[in-house]
Amino acid sequence: MKTNHPSHATRSGLTLAVLASTAVLSLPLSAQAGSPQNIQATITLDREHTSIMDRLPTGEGVNEFRGDDPNAAAVAYTAGGKIRAALGYNRTILLDGNDSNKVNAGRTAYLDFAGAFECPNSIGVDLDNNGVCDPCVNTTPLLPDSRFGALDTDDVSGFPDNFNLVIAGEDYDDLQIGCTVDTWARSEFEVGTSGSEGWVLYWGPFFTAGLVDTHNPESDPIKVTRVSLTEWRFQTTGEHRAALYYRYPNYTSEYHGQFTVKFSGKVVALPGQTIPGGNHCNIQVYVGDAGCTP
Repeated sequence: MKTNHPSHATRSGLTLAVLASTAVLSLPLSAQAGSPQNIQATITLDREHTSIMDRLPTGEGVNEFRGDDPNAAAVAYTAGGKIRAALGYNRTILLDGNDSNKVNAGRTAYLDFAGAFECPNSIGVDLDNNGVCDPCVNTTPLLPDSRFGALDTDDVSGFPDNFNLVIAGEDYDDLQIGCTVDTWARSEFEVGTSGSEGWVLYWGPFFTAGLVDTHNPESDPIKVTRVSLTEWRFQTTGEHRAALYYRYPNYTSEYHGQFTVKFSGKVVALPGQTIPGGNHCNIQVYVGDAGCTP
């Protein structure tokens, strides 16, 4: 069990929700340092993994992370209730599904952990860089079959409560049109927990905490491309490896190995906003450490 940094959790509740029916997640526009701004958006998650170039299925099968209507071809999350979807928020792409304890006040997402590499086949991690690989625990969260439902005994798939999805990066709002960048992503969710306690998934081989931690070393990156003035697309790549952690209230993290957890989708700006044109092709993420060798 290794210590993480509080910067990994900027919210008291871990949230990660995807809407089953269309709803618009609204976030007030506010300027950041320089030209970046928050762009209110609809964020759509696909059922089948799609290419960011043409949005056609890639033949890689059903996603393991998708909207809360897991059989729908695509599920959109837009401004409704406490759900937020934005581009440029904290210089990231943000999908924040819900932080309410009311059944009808938010939405969730569907996760499937069937594609486990198991600890022996997962890349080793060493979060505190002490030269010793972190222990790995071969368990997954007991995901309920419905939001706030009873914990499922299959230990594989279901609907976690209070989730968010952050695709890291710098200044997506004025990314150059036609530019594709590599980055990392983090998803947090609760299963019968509260506060800073809960489960966290990481995708991508980059530093995830101020050039300190590499939660998913030697994995394949998330790709994001801006295809027009108002649309951005994203997808996992390669083996789609996500690293799973359990985070305790004191921010120590327990590594649970790597899983195949694919996702893809798009961000479309809501009408009536000032959308900056592109002027750069760099979102400032940094290559992390190599995996730990026992």
